[in-house]
Amino acid sequence: GDTLTIAGGELTITFNGPVTGDITLRQQDVMLYDFTIASQNNVEIRNLRFNVSSTGAIAIYNDFKVWDTAGNSLITSAVNVTTASSTNVTFTDVINLSAGTSKRFKVTADVDSTNSANGTVRVHLLAFQSNDVRNLDNNTYVSTSSIVPNSTVSGNTMTVKALSLDTQLSSTPTSQTYVKGKNDVALAGFSFR
Repeated sequence: GDTLTIAGGELTITFNGPVTGDITLRQQDVMLYDFTIASQNNVEIRNLRFNVSSTGAIAIYNDFKVWDTAGNSLITSAVNVTTASSTNVTFTDVINLSAGTSKRFKVTADVDSTNSANGTVRVHLLAFQSNDVRNLDNNTYVSTSSIVPNSTVSGNTMTVKALSLDTQLSSTPTSQTYVKGKNDVALAGFSFR
């Protein structure tokens, strides 16, 4: 059997997705990372650190930013990530969390049209550092040992695909004989992928 250890801290981080999949060239505000932060106390997050790792000869992800999913509102400034391997991004926009609440966030970006097809991108939420989270109740910084997990939380790999459309003849309708004057006769069916 497996052993499951359940742990919570003053600040608890949960990775929600998205699952490994495909994203397309020219796609706008595509979700690359989805996570939740729950807080025991009233806190202020002063630094939110990410690493963007990618493959492909050209890897450009413009308008890289963080959203609050509840109100679909932007909570950080946007930056451009132009790398073919690995880039660290630190957002210094202050995020407030009330005691006993959790907030769900998503990281999005625009996929540049010049990106390499079949290149990949993966977002990692880096571990908080000693002065990144401040407890507003007692005006002290939250100890990194009180943040669970106290390590990098990696997202899933997304693969960049060129736009394409595959059209095929559908299996319905089948060959039939119709009476003259009949309305709404299905003459052909197509499937699009």
